[in-house]
Amino acid sequence: MGAARRPPGPGLVRLALVDALAVGIAVGFLARHHREVLLAHAGVISLGVLVVVAAGVLVRLAARSLRRASGRLDAILLDELPPRPSPRPR
Repeated sequence: MGAARRPPGPGLVRLALVDALAVGIAVGFLARHHREVLLAHAGVISLGVLVVVAAGVLVRLAARSLRRASGRLDAILLDELPPRPSPRPR
């Protein structure tokens, strides 16, 4: 029913990998300099990460279901509405 997805181009994949590398380096740097704080608050940090990941999954599921509902609505409208004449006569 929905439109077919195209795989991301090589430029987007490369950009995503560079972004992931930069985030990894930044997190490693911060973890090295703030090791005592991380060890003292490991439970709170892990719960925070869990909440952020769960929120991301929920947003993804909501977007997917809205996209699917939109496609179904488009299919229903195409079936129910009569075809419109062309705006320009040929």
